[in-house]
Amino acid sequence: MDSKLKRDIMLDNYNNPANRGLPNDDSYTKMNSRNESCVDNITVALKEENGVIEDVKLFVHQHPLL
Repeated sequence: MDSKLKRDIMLDNYNNPANRGLPNDDSYTKMNSRNESCVDNITVALKEENGVIEDVKLFVHQHPLL
């Protein structure tokens, strides 16, 4: 892949992330991975209809190491 195209794709994904944020919708099942061994807090929200995942949203709160 052309290095400029690869860089442009990476920058676009960084500036316009897909599926980021948590919906304010009770039809989503939300799971959180926060635990004592990892300082990152990751929440995934899935919307399932008739056994098919229709949508996925992701929220990540990263903590810097001190």
